[in-house]
Amino acid sequence: LFEGQAAAVTGCIYVAKTLSDDPALADLKHHMVKIGSTTGSPASRISTAENDPTFLMAKAEILAEYDTRGVAPKKIEGLLHRFFAGACIDVRLPDRFGRSVDPREWFFVSPATVEHAVRLIATRSLHLYTYQVDEDRIAERI
Repeated sequence: LFEGQAAAVTGCIYVAKTLSDDPALADLKHHMVKIGSTTGSPASRISTAENDPTFLMAKAEILAEYDTRGVAPKKIEGLLHRFFAGACIDVRLPDRFGRSVDPREWFFVSPATVEHAVRLIATRSLHLYTYQVDEDRIAERI
C-alpha cells in the first residue's frame, strides 16, 4: 500500500551546553556547544546526559532547537559538523565503564553562529560560505 512513499522524517537539531563541574573544563565550557540531532525531543535526549560520554558525562542544557522539516536530522547534523570541523574540540574522557571515548560533537562556536548556519542550510546556500574559526564568523567564499 505504501510502496514508493517515503515516511515523513521528524526530528530536530539541537545546540546544548555542558553543566559539567569538571575542573578540566572550567575555562572551556562557557565557549563550547554540542551540536546534536534527535528524532525525539531534545529534553528527552539530555535526560540521562550525566551517563553519556557524548555529553561529557555531565548534565546539559538545551540552548536552541531547530525542526528539520522532513529532512533526516542526522544529515543536517553531519553538514553542520563538517562545516564547523575546524572548531571541533579534541577531548578524550572515560565513559561509565572506563573505556576511552572521543566525543566529536562539541565545538568552539557560538549558538548564534550555529543558528546562522542552520538558516543557510534551510536556504540551500551553506556551500557558498565558509566558517572562520578565529573570528567565530561565517563569511562568503571568495
